[in-house]
Formats: sequence, C-alpha cells, structure tokens
Amino acid sequence: MCLSELVAKWSTRRDEYRRLSVMVDGARLCEEVIADIRLLIKTQGETVLSLSGAAEISGYSREHLGRLVKDGKLANVGQPGAPKVRRIDLPMKRGTLPGQGLTSHIAGASKRQTVRSVVDSGGRTR
Repeated sequence: MCLSELVAKWSTRRDEYRRLSVMVDGARLCEEVIADIRLLIKTQGETVLSLSGAAEISGYSREHLGRLVKDGKLANVGQPGAPKVRRIDLPMKRGTLPGQGLTSHIAGASKRQTVRSVVDSGGRTR
C-alpha cells in the first residue's frame, strides 16, 4: 500500500458513508485508519533504495552511506557492486525530518517551496 492508495481508500469510504448517511463508531473507525497507517509505515520501511535515493531521504551523502555499507554498519540488500539499503535501516541526519525526501512527490512542491511557505506563514494574520 502506498500513500495515494490509502488516501483513495478512505476518500471512497468517506463518499460512501456520506451518500448513505452512515453513523459510525468513532473509536472503531480510528482503529481501522491507524491500522492502515501502521501498514503503510511498515511497507515503506521495507522499501529498498539505491544509495542516491537513500541520500535524498536521510540527508547523508551517497558516499557516506556507501562507506556505512562497506563498513558493515548498514546492511546491503543489493548486489556487492550495486548496494541498496532498506529505508527502515537508514540513519537520519540531524535536522532532517523522516520522509523529507518525499515532500516534493507527495505535495508537488520542492523542499525550498515547502520551507518558504512555512517561513512566510510565520504566524502573521491577513
């Protein structure tokens, strides 16, 4: 399951519930959403990445991650000459948010655009 599939699933349910005027047990509904989110986190953690992809997500350089693989500090799940790593095993550079490398893919915005929108929002009222 990926994020877009999760959104589509719950959007479809919402539309169906709205159409049928369904009354639900809020706690049970939350448990189901949480279970789907946990499944998404688990499957994303199992994602195998190239060193370039891992560098984008972790904040560490491709070269540094390659050294970690070479030193056995990061498991190589690829081939000896073409290392790959599991997302869940990645170290995160201080100041890097988990999944930060996916921002542009999820929201359609670059890191710079995302940061700019946060800085510009700065609590000002219009």
